[in-house]
Amino acid sequence: MSVSWRRLGDVGVPPELIPRQDYEGWFIQDNICLSTTDSGLLFKDVAVRESGFGVVIESWGDDESSSALWKALSEVAGGFLNCIVVCGNCILHDDEWTRALEQGQPYLKTIDFSKRNPISRKP
Repeated sequence: MSVSWRRLGDVGVPPELIPRQDYEGWFIQDNICLSTTDSGLLFKDVAVRESGFGVVIESWGDDESSSALWKALSEVAGGFLNCIVVCGNCILHDDEWTRALEQGQPYLKTIDFSKRNPISRKP
């Protein structure tokens, strides 16, 4: 998959041309879809933190390419040590996210989310 960054409705820009501190408000999109869509996956909030970084990503497309991008980014997120993935009211830690991707609902049903502190986000 070959991707570009873009602003809403704009043309694609190669990834290497986006300043490293300026991902917020940009969409990432499969190059194949640039002429047929105006969005992609929105990097809504990007923050550098002392302990790493945080990012909020929203899917703005219901096409097959956006689904493939979402899957790829989900797998990348699962590869970070000490990751926390917040998806709706589900807070998943480290390998929980990877297991949720692999096993889906049956795995998620084994977690008692009511016992998790939503402020600290610790399991």
